[in-house]
Amino acid sequence: MNNTFPTEGNLSGLNREDFQKDINDKKTDLFILKNKKGMEVAVTNYGCAILSIMVPDKNGKYANVILGHDSIDHVINSPEPFLSTTIGRYGNRIAKGKFTLYGEEHSLTINNGPNSLHGGPTGFHARVWDADQVDESTIIFNYVSADGEEGFPGNLEVEMTYRLEEEENALVIEYRATTDKATVVNLTNHGFFNLAGIANPTPTIENNIVTINAVALGECRSIIQIAPEKFVIYHSILSYTSHIVLQHAFECRRFCFIPIIRVKPRPVQITDQCHSHVCRPHTTLTSYNSDTI
Repeated sequence: MNNTFPTEGNLSGLNREDFQKDINDKKTDLFILKNKKGMEVAVTNYGCAILSIMVPDKNGKYANVILGHDSIDHVINSPEPFLSTTIGRYGNRIAKGKFTLYGEEHSLTINNGPNSLHGGPTGFHARVWDADQVDESTIIFNYVSADGEEGFPGNLEVEMTYRLEEEENALVIEYRATTDKATVVNLTNHGFFNLAGIANPTPTIENNIVTINAVALGECRSIIQIAPEKFVIYHSILSYTSHIVLQHAFECRRFCFIPIIRVKPRPVQITDQCHSHVCRPHTTLTSYNSDTI
């Protein structure tokens, strides 16, 4: 683990000592990323959890725009175990904890009613990753998920990069995964954003405007059994180029929707109508083994 960049005096007021712990012969730590525009992101290598994202508004006032934790014990024992962590091997639910791949059925660990959720109870969110902060604005995480972990087939080698853009306040997350056996993988980050800033009390997110760069949205039903031919398309609610105020989405929401992205993903942009904290979480699956995944 490489953590030679200073963490003292960070904008979010986090203490490195509060994030240092030995877990299964691996060490956890606090890492601080900064860019030239003054953006600062605090992360830990336990679940690659994002602890804070400090960005200035139009008046130069800083605020933390993501829900996080102030110690490693709080990350581990969080009542919301996926809070702002990395999700894997498979984000979202797999119905009844089973899937069939090339004629072979695989049974997964169940942790959400009859389903497997976000990779299981000890998925990527609950693992200590190897970490290498290569410069002030970039950190690379690595984890090898063993064949059979939580029921998933194949040894999966994952490399994930968190990088702050220098010319704009954007956090870029890049994923790379390689497997030695046919498997499924769906990596993401479970960030809980509030662009009004985390406070006491924290304002609601009803005035946030979200743009999801997908060609359409598909409906997820109760046990989350999804097949492409069963997608119901909701262009009228949200499409590739439209924006939606979250308050309106809450008022009309009857289902859970999944973005259908048939082209290279572009950033999801979240903007606050009342403030100017604009953070662009930019998530891209950059490479994979097309023969086996």
